Amino acid sequence: MVKHLKVNTERGLEAENGGLFVSRAEGIHPTRVLNSYELILVRSGCLGIYEENEKFVLREGDFLLLSPRREHGGTRDYEADLSFYWVHFHVLSRETEGKEKRAIKVPKSGHLRDPERLELLFRRFLNDQESGHLPKVEANLLMALMLCEATKTVSKKIEPQSPASFLAEEAMEKILTEFTDPHISTSKLAEEVGCNPDYLGRVFRQMYGISIVEQIKRTRIKEARRLLLRSELYVREVADHCGFTNESYFRRVFKSISGVTPREYRRLYLRMHLNTT
Repeated sequence: MVKHLKVNTERGLEAENGGLFVSRAEGIHPTRVLNSYELILVRSGCLGIYEENEKFVLREGDFLLLSPRREHGGTRDYEADLSFYWVHFHVLSRETEGKEKRAIKVPKSGHLRDPERLELLFRRFLNDQESGHLPKVEANLLMALMLCEATKTVSKKIEPQSPASFLAEEAMEKILTEFTDPHISTSKLAEEVGCNPDYLGRVFRQMYGISIVEQIKRTRIKEARRLLLRSELYVREVADHCGFTNESYFRRVFKSISGVTPREYRRLYLRMHLNTT
């Protein structure tokens, strides 16, 4: 069983092609053997997949690195809300002893500390691929950055099903459903779940590797990205829809998380290769 992929990102990588799979609530991931590696990032829903004798259940923010010449396929039917990014690539040369220090260690699978960073790279790759402006050197560099992001995983430090985990999960659920409320805060969430704000902040960070305030920002910006690409709303309207009362503050938060302004994001990521089978 392969646990990690060691690769020198300065050389030896060759990206092929990628896409965004969006489920039609029918079918199952095909059984096949590829000659290339495949990096998968789940954007929404749940993907059941196996490789040889190992099974994986991937949810939003999880990734999987499939190896060449190993059979993989689905373990469950596609769900209605499933979508995931994928990209194929080759590692052209094995690492030698002299290159080990420059190599990164990419886990087989894991949950990303900040999935949006990898999603942005996928969007950039797919946008340029679809527009016909993705030179090989740029594709390979983007692939290297994707693999670097896949090393930034987070492990939950709270046992599942513990009282603390229930509190953290309840707070997360409320963030995901109430983020448009301009007044949502750690104190307000703590009051709603019935505990001390400091304690809630502590168990939330232990569970998810991020503060409540940062999670609220990231949830809002994730929805802002969706609206920028799937609606014709003005930037100020997007800000308002996502719980920001100040457009300038929204722009600052958006750029700090996404690396570009809302308008630049809308321009960069409008074209992508979609597949549903």
